[in-house]
Amino acid sequence: MSFASKFDPTNKDHVLWLQKVDDAMVEIMANNKKMDMVQVVNDNPFKAKIKNPLDWADAHFQLALKYSQAVLRGTAFIPESFVK
Repeated sequence: MSFASKFDPTNKDHVLWLQKVDDAMVEIMANNKKMDMVQVVNDNPFKAKIKNPLDWADAHFQLALKYSQAVLRGTAFIPESFVK
């Protein structure tokens, strides 16, 4: 089972984990902060793991696509901080 297939965009814990990963990526890019992205990514509620940081690019694309499709279809969990 692939990393993305384990991600459920309707599951609050899964989405909040994705938000946490996004926050970490912003810290790295905007503030040049050093962080172990493999550890951040692997600390997910659905027990999927990556070993190579380069694998995250593919997994992230699939997760982003899966989540955006769920948002557009009205089925995704959307954190309250983003609901106006």
